[in-house]
Amino acid sequence: MRVGMLAFPDMTQLDFTGPHEVFAQLPGTEVRVVAPGSGPVTARGGLRILPDLPIEAAPPFDLVFVPGGPGVGALLEDLPVLEYALDRFSFDHALETVKGDAYDNQILRLMIMAEIDVTNLKTVLKLIRDRAPADEAGQYFLKGGISLDLAKLQSLVRTGSIEAAVKQLKGTPYEFLGKIPAEVFIQEKISVIEKELDKYLIKKGVSQFFKDPLSIALAVGYLWAKYNEVTNIRIIARCKTADISEKELREELLYV
Repeated sequence: MRVGMLAFPDMTQLDFTGPHEVFAQLPGTEVRVVAPGSGPVTARGGLRILPDLPIEAAPPFDLVFVPGGPGVGALLEDLPVLEYALDRFSFDHALETVKGDAYDNQILRLMIMAEIDVTNLKTVLKLIRDRAPADEAGQYFLKGGISLDLAKLQSLVRTGSIEAAVKQLKGTPYEFLGKIPAEVFIQEKISVIEKELDKYLIKKGVSQFFKDPLSIALAVGYLWAKYNEVTNIRIIARCKTADISEKELREELLYV
């Protein structure tokens, strides 16, 4: 079993070193310490811990451990780091599970790779909107996408414009984003673009219903249809709570 332990500034030292001792004594267990950066991390009380590697270079783990402490608040403010770590763990583990050549594995693998593409595109949108340095963008992208490699993703960020980035998607499965009204790009309403990406994924997932009925495709299609249903129920609940009109509510729903 591979265990990743996240170290961060001002964490409670005992919350980290105690569990580390336990994990290290488990037979067949490899423990790696990861951190937002590659330098030493100072825990509450002054103990300095040198991580084995930064989060962005971490391999997939079977278990990720996060200690407590006053530094958790600051850690949560660096959401891109946490989102990346969680996404990488999730997708790497998923791809590792379906790496065989069986037909069912191929179906699942292609869906996971499409999810990675969409996740990376959402990251591109946020990086451009937040005017993040293009040379730092690579650390936030996930490997394993089906249509967009790292070089392509970095080139999208370097455009410095959401509209220009979308134009570069011509010839990929995501060129449909170019049909979005121009004012969305001008006002940088990335939520509108993210919604279209979500709809694309759901449609792709539900379309699995039309594949081999004796394969896992039916289960995949059902799960994505159920995901669409639950997502819409959540949208309805939020809109009702916020007293949003029915017209606006219907515009928020994901129709697939």
